[in-house]
Amino acid sequence: MMKIKGIGATTGVDRHNCRITKEALENAIEKLNTGKYVPSMGLDHDSSLMPIGKTYKAELVPLKGGEYGAYIYQETFENFNVFDSKAFGTLYEASISTDSRPFADTEPESIEKLTVQLDPVNFGYEAFDPIKEQIKKDLDVEIDTFMRKSLIPDPEVVIDFIKDSFILLAATQTVNKTVEKLSSDGSNLYDKIKQIIIKVVKYIKPSNRPITYVMKENRGYILELLVRTADPNVLFQALSSEKLSFINDIDRTKDVIDEPTYKIQFMYNEDKSCWEFNYLSTSTGKVIGSEKCYKRTMKLSSEFLKKYKP
Repeated sequence: MMKIKGIGATTGVDRHNCRITKEALENAIEKLNTGKYVPSMGLDHDSSLMPIGKTYKAELVPLKGGEYGAYIYQETFENFNVFDSKAFGTLYEASISTDSRPFADTEPESIEKLTVQLDPVNFGYEAFDPIKEQIKKDLDVEIDTFMRKSLIPDPEVVIDFIKDSFILLAATQTVNKTVEKLSSDGSNLYDKIKQIIIKVVKYIKPSNRPITYVMKENRGYILELLVRTADPNVLFQALSSEKLSFINDIDRTKDVIDEPTYKIQFMYNEDKSCWEFNYLSTSTGKVIGSEKCYKRTMKLSSEFLKKYKP
């Protein structure tokens, strides 16, 4: 376990020419200190890695030039456990004792319309607003933005689905008329996703890096599907009804310990052409990962934390 302290955000202009107001910073600090959910401690904005700890406290501090900063307190996981599960094989569990809040990315949101989240940095700030408006007009979707504090972060596209969308995508043709209707709706949704991705990939920068596609749906817990690929056709393959057939069994296998699952993530294995369990987090902020996910996270975590050792 390691405790890390430092400035997490300021009211000063950042290298993307953006700034946070003092009021927004104060509100974020208040939410962190008193809210039900807590930000995870991640690595290099990599959505495929397990969290390595929590950001559990913050305070406002004055800086030079009349600016203010959020001084944050983070703690890496201290408790580790390895166990076997029928659903996902050998699993690796991590938690801390000082904070039992779930992670902020498990907070449920009411999604009433297919929503695409994009980072303006991956489009260029001057070009982003016209691109955003064009996509909204052409495809009738909501466009939200998210920000990462990297100079040129790897491209990432987040899609928030309305409830039961994954079931629609997984539906197959049958003589049963009810399921036929599901399949038809799923086919329409699949076509719309293809149109969105084709449109977004056309503009995204840098164009020579793989794109991470994060697809989320609130099913009483957050189900997250992640595809990282340089070829959009791999994403389309991953979202085919054949590949998504595993969706129907998730509710029976998601709770691998005696507390509720708040988020579960599956990642598409391009080499094996199949979805694989990656990690989950629980109502108390524990994280449980596959062996592959855990070992990759710990390797990168070790390299990252060396910078903070006294």
